[in-house]
Amino acid sequence: VSPVTELNAPQRALPPQLPRELGVAEVDAMLARLDPQFSGYATLLLSGVSPYELSLLTPQSFNADAHAVQLGGAQPRQIAIQEAAWQQLASTGLLSYDLNTSLQDIDHQLIHAAAQAQLREPANCNALALWHTYVVYLIRQGADSQALAERVGGIPPQVLQQLMRDTPVESVADPDPTYPSLRTA
Repeated sequence: VSPVTELNAPQRALPPQLPRELGVAEVDAMLARLDPQFSGYATLLLSGVSPYELSLLTPQSFNADAHAVQLGGAQPRQIAIQEAAWQQLASTGLLSYDLNTSLQDIDHQLIHAAAQAQLREPANCNALALWHTYVVYLIRQGADSQALAERVGGIPPQVLQQLMRDTPVESVADPDPTYPSLRTA
Protein backbone atom coordinates (compact mmCIF):
# COMPACT_ATOMS: atom_id res chain seq x y z
CA VAL A 1 0.00 0.00 0.00
CA SER A 2 1.48 3.30 -1.03
CA PRO A 3 1.48 6.34 1.30
CA VAL A 4 -0.93 8.11 -1.09
CA THR A 5 -3.40 5.22 -0.85
CA GLU A 6 -3.24 5.33 2.94
CA LEU A 7 -3.99 9.05 2.93
CA ASN A 8 -6.98 8.57 0.66
CA ALA A 9 -8.39 5.63 2.62
CA PRO A 10 -11.65 6.51 4.42
CA GLN A 11 -11.02 7.23 8.06
CA ARG A 12 -13.33 5.66 10.60
CA ALA A 13 -14.49 8.19 13.11
CA LEU A 14 -13.67 7.24 16.65
CA PRO A 15 -16.58 7.37 19.05
CA PRO A 16 -16.50 10.46 21.25
CA GLN A 17 -14.75 10.15 24.60
CA LEU A 18 -17.52 10.62 27.15
CA PRO A 19 -16.96 12.05 30.63
CA ARG A 20 -17.08 9.86 33.68
CA GLU A 21 -20.56 8.96 34.93
CA LEU A 22 -20.93 9.19 38.70
CA GLY A 23 -23.19 6.98 40.78
CA VAL A 24 -25.80 8.50 43.09
CA ALA A 25 -23.73 7.59 46.18
CA GLU A 26 -20.70 9.31 44.63
CA VAL A 27 -22.72 12.44 43.88
CA ASP A 28 -24.07 12.42 47.44
CA ALA A 29 -20.53 12.10 48.84
CA MET A 30 -19.29 15.00 46.69
CA LEU A 31 -22.23 17.25 47.58
CA ALA A 32 -21.64 16.61 51.29
CA ARG A 33 -18.09 17.93 50.98
CA LEU A 34 -18.71 21.05 48.90
CA ASP A 35 -18.84 24.59 50.22
CA PRO A 36 -22.35 26.04 49.82
CA GLN A 37 -21.54 28.16 46.74
CA PHE A 38 -20.10 25.18 44.89
CA SER A 39 -22.93 22.96 46.08
CA GLY A 40 -25.19 25.46 44.30
CA TYR A 41 -23.23 25.08 41.09
CA ALA A 42 -23.44 21.29 41.44
CA THR A 43 -27.22 21.57 41.89
CA LEU A 44 -27.45 23.57 38.66
CA LEU A 45 -25.34 21.00 36.79
CA LEU A 46 -27.56 18.20 38.14
CA SER A 47 -30.61 20.12 36.93
CA GLY A 48 -29.57 20.54 33.30
CA VAL A 49 -27.39 23.67 33.18
CA SER A 50 -24.28 22.73 31.19
CA PRO A 51 -20.83 23.67 32.49
CA TYR A 52 -20.47 26.18 29.67
CA GLU A 53 -23.80 27.84 30.52
CA LEU A 54 -22.75 28.55 34.12
CA SER A 55 -20.86 31.61 32.92
CA LEU A 56 -24.04 32.95 31.26
CA LEU A 57 -25.94 33.10 34.54
CA THR A 58 -26.84 36.42 36.13
CA PRO A 59 -29.03 37.16 39.15
CA GLN A 60 -31.86 37.79 36.63
CA SER A 61 -31.53 34.18 35.43
CA PHE A 62 -33.25 32.93 38.57
CA ASN A 63 -37.03 33.12 38.95
CA ALA A 64 -37.76 32.32 42.59
CA ASP A 65 -41.54 32.46 42.08
CA ALA A 66 -41.46 29.86 39.31
CA HIS A 67 -38.50 27.91 40.75
CA ALA A 68 -36.82 28.16 37.37
CA VAL A 69 -33.56 29.11 35.74
CA GLN A 70 -33.77 31.07 32.50
CA LEU A 71 -30.86 30.41 30.16
CA GLY A 72 -29.99 32.63 27.24
CA GLY A 73 -27.25 32.04 24.74
CA ALA A 74 -27.38 29.90 21.62
CA GLN A 75 -30.03 27.54 23.04
CA PRO A 76 -32.33 29.59 25.27
CA ARG A 77 -34.58 27.62 27.56
CA GLN A 78 -36.15 27.67 30.98
CA ILE A 79 -35.33 24.91 33.41
CA ALA A 80 -37.96 24.27 36.06
CA ILE A 81 -36.50 22.99 39.31
CA GLN A 82 -38.53 20.90 41.76
CA GLU A 83 -39.32 22.53 45.13
CA ALA A 84 -36.82 20.59 47.30
CA ALA A 85 -34.01 21.11 44.79
CA TRP A 86 -34.86 24.83 44.51
CA GLN A 87 -34.76 25.17 48.30
CA GLN A 88 -31.42 23.39 48.30
CA LEU A 89 -30.15 25.79 45.62
CA ALA A 90 -31.49 28.85 47.44
CA SER A 91 -29.96 27.71 50.74
CA THR A 92 -26.48 27.72 49.17
CA GLY A 93 -26.64 31.48 48.75
CA LEU A 94 -25.68 31.15 45.09
CA LEU A 95 -28.65 33.24 43.99
CA SER A 96 -27.16 36.23 45.82
CA TYR A 97 -23.47 35.58 45.09
CA ASP A 98 -21.48 37.23 42.37
CA LEU A 99 -21.82 34.58 39.67
CA ASN A 100 -18.40 35.22 38.15
CA THR A 101 -16.79 32.03 39.43
CA SER A 102 -14.78 30.46 36.63
CA LEU A 103 -15.42 26.95 35.37
CA GLN A 104 -11.82 26.18 36.29
CA ASP A 105 -12.52 27.13 39.93
CA ILE A 106 -15.74 25.08 39.95
CA ASP A 107 -13.88 22.07 38.52
CA HIS A 108 -11.13 22.51 41.12
CA GLN A 109 -13.66 22.48 43.98
CA LEU A 110 -15.54 19.47 42.58
CA ILE A 111 -12.31 17.50 42.11
CA HIS A 112 -11.20 18.45 45.64
CA ALA A 113 -14.56 17.26 47.06
CA ALA A 114 -14.23 14.00 45.12
CA ALA A 115 -10.74 13.48 46.53
CA GLN A 116 -11.98 14.20 50.06
CA ALA A 117 -14.77 11.67 49.51
CA GLN A 118 -12.13 9.19 48.30
CA LEU A 119 -13.94 8.63 45.02
CA ARG A 120 -12.35 6.61 42.25
CA GLU A 121 -10.64 8.85 39.67
CA PRO A 122 -11.29 12.15 41.48
CA ALA A 123 -9.57 14.10 38.69
CA ASN A 124 -12.44 13.05 36.41
CA CYS A 125 -15.15 14.22 38.82
CA ASN A 126 -15.58 17.69 37.36
CA ALA A 127 -18.46 19.87 36.16
CA LEU A 128 -18.71 18.06 32.84
CA ALA A 129 -18.89 14.71 34.65
CA LEU A 130 -21.74 15.95 36.88
CA TRP A 131 -23.66 17.33 33.90
CA HIS A 132 -23.02 14.11 31.93
CA THR A 133 -24.25 12.10 34.92
CA TYR A 134 -27.49 14.09 34.78
CA VAL A 135 -27.84 13.61 31.01
CA VAL A 136 -27.40 9.84 31.38
CA TYR A 137 -29.92 9.84 34.24
CA LEU A 138 -32.52 11.35 31.89
CA ILE A 139 -31.64 8.97 29.05
CA ARG A 140 -31.97 5.92 31.29
CA GLN A 141 -35.54 7.03 32.05
CA GLY A 142 -36.28 7.05 28.33
CA ALA A 143 -35.93 10.77 27.56
CA ASP A 144 -36.25 11.28 23.83
CA SER A 145 -33.94 13.69 22.01
CA GLN A 146 -36.49 16.53 22.14
CA ALA A 147 -37.06 16.21 25.90
CA LEU A 148 -33.32 16.00 26.38
CA ALA A 149 -32.67 19.16 24.34
CA GLU A 150 -35.35 21.05 26.26
CA ARG A 151 -33.77 20.13 29.58
CA VAL A 152 -30.00 20.08 28.93
CA GLY A 153 -29.61 21.97 25.66
CA GLY A 154 -28.06 20.74 22.47
CA ILE A 155 -25.74 17.79 22.39
CA PRO A 156 -23.57 17.17 19.32
CA PRO A 157 -25.21 14.49 17.11
CA GLN A 158 -22.31 12.06 17.37
CA VAL A 159 -22.33 12.27 21.18
CA LEU A 160 -26.13 12.05 21.32
CA GLN A 161 -26.07 8.94 19.14
CA GLN A 162 -23.61 7.26 21.47
CA LEU A 163 -25.58 8.29 24.55
CA MET A 164 -28.93 7.16 23.14
CA ARG A 165 -27.65 3.60 22.81
CA ASP A 166 -28.51 3.36 26.51
CA THR A 167 -32.12 4.47 25.94
CA PRO A 168 -34.87 2.02 26.83
CA VAL A 169 -36.94 0.74 23.93
CA GLU A 170 -39.80 3.11 24.63
CA SER A 171 -39.01 6.81 24.78
CA VAL A 172 -40.92 9.18 27.02
CA ALA A 173 -41.35 12.90 26.53
CA ASP A 174 -41.60 13.70 30.25
CA PRO A 175 -38.93 11.95 32.37
CA ASP A 176 -38.54 12.82 36.08
CA PRO A 177 -36.21 15.84 35.88
CA THR A 178 -35.05 15.76 39.51
CA TYR A 179 -31.79 13.92 40.10
CA PRO A 180 -32.13 11.60 43.15
CA SER A 181 -29.55 13.54 45.22
CA LEU A 182 -31.68 16.68 44.91
CA ARG A 183 -35.02 15.24 46.01
CA THR A 184 -34.74 16.12 49.68
CA ALA A 185 -34.05 19.52 51.12
